[in-house]
Amino acid sequence: MTDSVNPDLKNYQSMTVDEYAAFEQATTNDQILQKDGFWWRRVRKGFYRPLAPFLPKFSPSSKPFGSVAQYGLCGSMQANSHMNLIVFDNKTQYMPEQLPRSMRRHLKKAMANHLNVEQIKDPITCMDEIFEVYQSFVQRTGYVYDRKRNDPRYFRQWIESFIKFPKVNIHGVFHEEQLLSFQISLLVEDVLVLKSIVNSEKGIQMNAPDIQLHHDRTVVREQKEIRMIYDGYFSRREGLNRYKLVRGARVWCLPSRLEAPVPLLKMVKVLKPSQYQHLMGFSQHKLPFDFNG
Repeated sequence: MTDSVNPDLKNYQSMTVDEYAAFEQATTNDQILQKDGFWWRRVRKGFYRPLAPFLPKFSPSSKPFGSVAQYGLCGSMQANSHMNLIVFDNKTQYMPEQLPRSMRRHLKKAMANHLNVEQIKDPITCMDEIFEVYQSFVQRTGYVYDRKRNDPRYFRQWIESFIKFPKVNIHGVFHEEQLLSFQISLLVEDVLVLKSIVNSEKGIQMNAPDIQLHHDRTVVREQKEIRMIYDGYFSRREGLNRYKLVRGARVWCLPSRLEAPVPLLKMVKVLKPSQYQHLMGFSQHKLPFDFNG
């Protein structure tokens, strides 16, 4: 099983957190704001987390006024919760031959299907194909974030917004000349962030996600400037967590500080216990599922 990648796809250009914030402000509907030099993302109304939780280098000096906030700590003395991040951080140990048997089978099928990962340097020229993949993805998953993207004109504007950020990469998985999936990724300082991963129905059938992840992990292993891959927060959806973790990810249980009124937390704990547990997070030995197999 070969693990080579196209040499033209290997090198990511690192961006600063300020550049990352500008990208998020331009390409998402999320509220991104800076307070005393620290960038925050509004997770939901009145609740903020760091824009770059995978870079917990210091604690913020202040939080957005009047809000609930949760942030990682350099030490654990003041921690009262955890933020659970999905990461691929064993970069030097990645060998496709050492994946679980079922995962090796998926990857072999993708390679047998002659799927190729290519950088989409000019998305305007294949906008129709990209939109078709997105539509298939929405129909398959019921994805509801920013419904305006279902409008071809708005979708085109969304894709065009990425062009303003040359350090952002759009990769496509192709079968012959047909686009099966696309991924938007970027390197923030030394962490490769997987932003959007969009797979069509045919892409899933042909194991496009496995060849894309193989490409990502191979690039990270070979590019010394990259420390790890960040693939979002631990989800309340068990299936999504399992999908990532059986492919070699782990849950990074980051000691965190949750600043919120005690009565509010007590109310959430009583009325929405599952939501409360995920808000408080899990320590490494209290994760709710066993993902070792």
